[in-house]
Amino acid sequence: PIGILDVTDFFVFADWQKWNLWSFKHRTTVLKYEIVLHMRKNLIIWCSGPWTGRSSDQGIFNQQLKNVLKENEKIVSDSGYNGPHFIRPLSTKK
Repeated sequence: PIGILDVTDFFVFADWQKWNLWSFKHRTTVLKYEIVLHMRKNLIIWCSGPWTGRSSDQGIFNQQLKNVLKENEKIVSDSGYNGPHFIRPLSTKK
């Protein structure tokens, strides 16, 4: 795998009526950034955003990063992503 992918949420002060910034997960307004960390080095190798709070992780991936990755490139991700580019770590939950 080339890196570890996740979307991180940044809380922003905005009018609650800005529905596109609203995050149901956090119950407040957020901006999201998609970040890929290199697997072995302490480097950010991809960052995109800001994205609206209502955007899903998969939807954000499909907008840009999906088009940049080569066909055989893999990324470690959580269960918020589906497709041939993703590898999930084994769960430690019992």
